[in-house]
Parts: sequence; C-alpha cells; structure tokens
Amino acid sequence: MFSRLSGKKREKSEPTTELTIPQCKANLINGTDADISARTLGDIAIEHEDREALLTLWEAICETKHLRAIIDPCAYTVGRIVRETLDPTLEDIGFDIFNRSVATGSEPIVDKFAYTVGEVALRARKSETKQRARKFVRDHASSTDPLVRRCYVYTEHRIAQ
Repeated sequence: MFSRLSGKKREKSEPTTELTIPQCKANLINGTDADISARTLGDIAIEHEDREALLTLWEAICETKHLRAIIDPCAYTVGRIVRETLDPTLEDIGFDIFNRSVATGSEPIVDKFAYTVGEVALRARKSETKQRARKFVRDHASSTDPLVRRCYVYTEHRIAQ
C-alpha cells in the first residue's frame, strides 16, 4: 500500500492508526514531539477520513498542562484538515472545534484558533469552506466577549486585505 502523502510504499512494520492515535495523544498531553504528533494525526485524519484523529487534537489541548508547547501545531493541524479535507463530516467537526475554542475563554486558545480560522478563510480548497470561515470570523468579530472580539476583529482585518 502506498501513502498518499509521501508516495512511499508503507512497510508492514508501520504502526496502525489504532496504535498511533493514542501515542500521538499521549505525546501531545505530555508536551513532547508536538509538531510530529499533530502532523501525524492530521495525516491520519485526511488520508483515512478518521474523525477520531481530528478529535484527538482537541482532546489533547483540553487535557495538557503544556498548552503553550502544543497549541500552535494542534491548531494549525485542525486548520489544515478543514482546509484540505473533502469529507464534509471532518469539516463540520473542525468548525465545531473552532466553536469550542471560542467558548474556552483561554487567550492562547482563542487567539491561535482565530488565526487558524483566518487561514482557512484565505486558503481552503473549497469556496464554500472559505465562505463558512469568513462568516465564522464576522460573527465572532461582533462578540460581546472582549477577548473573542479582539482576536476576531484582528483576523477579520487580516483576511480583508
């Protein structure tokens, strides 16, 4: 079997997604190998339309004590999945994660995901996804929560240029 991303033939010794997802989650929760673990989960989600891999990114954000070490790669990967997937369910789960990020009230989470939604608005494959992200940004730029409003007004200006 060939990997779509690398174009290389997979070896039989390559770990299965059933083993990889929990290991990546453990790495993220522990704040280790965040870039590799998040990227691996993203690859699994896109290649296999695996919802668990996408949700694992959010679970790790919620469970870690090392948020600053993992927020960038996790948020980026959620955005990458939403931008690249052709699976509408994965896209819906990604937007649900965007909504959950707003509800946290955590500045690093709200700020990073506001930036991520902006990237989706600018770079998504499908025009419907771009429009959905732009609406998400507009809606949150008028929030009564000052943190959310500040982050999303900045993002709104960034994508308008």
